[in-house]
Amino acid sequence: MRRAALTVAGLSVLLTACSSGPPPISAGAAQQLQALVGQVRAAAQADNAGLAGADLAELRATVVQLEKEGQVSGSKAQAILTAAAVVAARLGELPTTTTTTTTTTTTTTTTVPAPTKPPGHGPGPPGKGPGHDNNQGGDH
Repeated sequence: MRRAALTVAGLSVLLTACSSGPPPISAGAAQQLQALVGQVRAAAQADNAGLAGADLAELRATVVQLEKEGQVSGSKAQAILTAAAVVAARLGELPTTTTTTTTTTTTTTTTVPAPTKPPGHGPGPPGKGPGHDNNQGGDH
C-alpha cells in the first residue's frame, strides 16, 4: 500500500513540473488533474484498490480529453499516462478482500407404502367377487 501511495505522489509531482517554453499543461488542467490524483491517493491510502483503480481510470480518460483540447501537451500527457500505468501496477499489490457465500440445500425423500385392503374388500360390488357366486368351487 505504501508503495502505491508513493507512486501516486510521484504522479502528483509530474503534474507540477515546469519546463521552459510554452507550458506543457494549463493551470486549469493541472488543478483538475491534481484533484483526481488526490482521489487516487486517498483511495490507495485506505487500501481500497477498487476505488483507486476507478479514480485512476477517470484520471487517464481526463488526460486524454485534455490533450485533445490542447490543455496538455502530447509529451506531458504521455508522461502522466506512463506514471498512471505504474500506479495501476502498484494497485495490484494492494490486499483484496474476497467474500464467498455457500448455500447448502438438503432434500429429503419419504416413500409412503401403498395402502393395503383387508381381505374380501377388493374391487367390484359386494358379494360379486370370486367365491361369492354360490358356486362352491364346482360347475352348475
